[in-house]
Parts: sequence; structure tokens; C-alpha cells
Amino acid sequence: MSLTTYKSPPELSPYMILAAIDDKIDSQQDSQRIVVRLLRSWEARDVKCNNVLLSVECLLLDEKANVIQASIHPRCLHKFKTKLNEDNLFSISCFDVKKTA
Repeated sequence: MSLTTYKSPPELSPYMILAAIDDKIDSQQDSQRIVVRLLRSWEARDVKCNNVLLSVECLLLDEKANVIQASIHPRCLHKFKTKLNEDNLFSISCFDVKKTA
């Protein structure tokens, strides 16, 4: 998974920013890419097994106002932990989509 962070200028609405970033990304011709805003993130831990970190869960908002749940596995967390600030915009590529029950 690859992640690019964008800072939001305060004078623009979130949707204008997402659209502008999306236009830039289209020119890169990446087959699977999404631009999202991080709404919330939290750690999922196994309290029965020494409080082991299972994942970092995130709620994301895309440019069409769809809410997306995302999970980051602990093995990959070192790449993204410092960038996970709420309200930041991210361009995400090389990700997996799985159906939930």
C-alpha cells in the first residue's frame, strides 16, 4: 500500500480539495487509487491476549461522501503511523478490498 498526505488549505471546502487532488492523480494513470480524508482512527487490541495490537482501524471519507472502513495491519503500521492525523487528505494505492460479513 502506498500513501500520500495532503494538507487542506482552510479557505477551500473538503470536496474542492478532493476534486483537485483527484485531477492530479488521474494524470498519473494508476489503475487503483482513491483520495480520502481520515475522519477517525483507533487501535484494535486483543484484551484477552496481553493487549496485543491487532490493527489500526480507520474511517475514511471519499470525494463522493462515501464512508469507508480501513484496517492497517501491525506489520505495515511503521510506514503510516506518523502520517495518520485526522482531517488529512490521503491518496491511497495498492490496497486490497475485502467483503465483510
